[in-house]
Amino acid sequence: MMKRFFLSLLTMAIAAVMTTVSARTRQFFDSGWQFTRNGKTIAVNLPHDWDIYEAPDPSSGATGTGGGWFQGGVAEYSKTFVLKRLAPHTELYFEGVYERADIYVNGNQAGHHDYGYTSFAVDITPYLVLGRNEVVVNVDNSHQPNCRWYSGSGIYRHVWLEESSDVHFAPHQGPGISVVTLGVADGKAQLRIKATMVNEKGGFRDGLVFTARVGDQSKQVNIKFLDQYRRMSPVAFLYIAQPRLWTPEKPEMYTAHLTLAKDDGTVLDEMDVPFGIRTIEYDAKQGFRLNGQSTLINGACLHHDDGVLGAMAFDDAEVRKVRLMKEAGFNLIRTSHNPPSPAFLAACDTLGMLVIDEAFDGWRSEKNPHDFHLFFDAQAEQEVHAMVRRDVNHPSIIAWSIGNEVIERKDLRVVTTARRLKAAARSIDTSRPVTEALCAWDNDWEIYDPHAEVLDIVGYNYMIHKHASDHKRDPQRVMWQTESYPRDAFNNWALVHDHPYIIGDIVWTGLDYLGESGIGRYYYEGERPGEHYVAGGQPDWHGAYCGDVDTPAGASL
Repeated sequence: MMKRFFLSLLTMAIAAVMTTVSARTRQFFDSGWQFTRNGKTIAVNLPHDWDIYEAPDPSSGATGTGGGWFQGGVAEYSKTFVLKRLAPHTELYFEGVYERADIYVNGNQAGHHDYGYTSFAVDITPYLVLGRNEVVVNVDNSHQPNCRWYSGSGIYRHVWLEESSDVHFAPHQGPGISVVTLGVADGKAQLRIKATMVNEKGGFRDGLVFTARVGDQSKQVNIKFLDQYRRMSPVAFLYIAQPRLWTPEKPEMYTAHLTLAKDDGTVLDEMDVPFGIRTIEYDAKQGFRLNGQSTLINGACLHHDDGVLGAMAFDDAEVRKVRLMKEAGFNLIRTSHNPPSPAFLAACDTLGMLVIDEAFDGWRSEKNPHDFHLFFDAQAEQEVHAMVRRDVNHPSIIAWSIGNEVIERKDLRVVTTARRLKAAARSIDTSRPVTEALCAWDNDWEIYDPHAEVLDIVGYNYMIHKHASDHKRDPQRVMWQTESYPRDAFNNWALVHDHPYIIGDIVWTGLDYLGESGIGRYYYEGERPGEHYVAGGQPDWHGAYCGDVDTPAGASL
């Protein structure tokens, strides 16, 4: 009898430990990892990129000319941690792993993610135990080549451990959390705040209140989970008097405090969401307007590496990259050709830099044998969702880009694909235009009109000389040159200045970058002529030197 009584008390105590959580907790999960590669184990902290530590090797670098002659390969990351209580819901949030990541918790596979450039969450709740736990992340970047520039290898961005109650906000699911400026008029800004939330246990839940607060303004929405609905996205509308508008010159930021509570005041979850208040408009007659003011776009394309740091997205390095572009006179960055780190976008928000956030390089047809085309049909839409859901609250972002110079451009099915990806972006965010970088590698161009018509703003890669005939054929088309040669900067800027339907020019590139070895290289008489596309590549060069601004990624790396 006493034994049964003791066991009953023990069971109650464990249950209490497992279900007690006051609200959301979010903590860095970067330190104390063990890294194993080629039979050797060392201690590392994240972000980590094993390629940049191993250095390029022209004799065996699997990534080749495009990847800068680095190795790629496979490796394992492991970390132990102790839990003194078990939250009702726990996730690991990876900002970026390159690539093909398998996540195990206490020996159980908890998740898998293929695309190396999008962030993803893994629900690890079922696999956790009180006391010591172990997370193992296997990274497989051995399928080479898979990228046209330097990707890096490993867990190259931050990782977070997120705990919440069984009814909680779901920033990484569905529409996520969004704060959108619907308009600014008569000294007031109207905000629409949407918050996806999940009832993990299911079943009927009543008496819940969602509150959105910005400054001294707040709105409450009553929530009721019906039996058949485990996920909901209530909407609150707020009006902000005399808003401080976000601009590149004055990048004013706000914070929305979101709370999910019981009607007795018990807080179940809460989040702070940084955002900015600004409006964007564009058309072929008046060009691009930010907060109603005409704005000419002088932009730069950037790859994601940080020079000698490789792909490791340290916050200060990401800030430095944006600051360099700002000081060079650019007012926009195109994230070619993948979503960047959250730290990079936060820097654009706070320093004042417009952004085109780009999802992919290619689509269904390969540019490299092992690139994302292998996963495109099954995963493209979910990866567009992941980009838009994560980045929707950054005021710096003025457009979503769904692709770059796709190989299948002459296949009419490309129009359907463009519509599909545009719809995926707009299913989460309708406040921004959708663009794509189009090109021609021969004399064909006008045949791409059906493709261009899908886009809200048409991106021209080195093709803006076609603007006059295109405008005559389609007077409503809004254009920007999404890639251009630095040598054409003055002529391109004159076109932007003189033609309102051309809203900007974006140079290739703002910074030197790793990979595409030999672009922009200078050679003396007697040395091997040509650039990266010369047969056999340039094994003595590991980076592209076409950037307006130098970065420490030179041949001596």
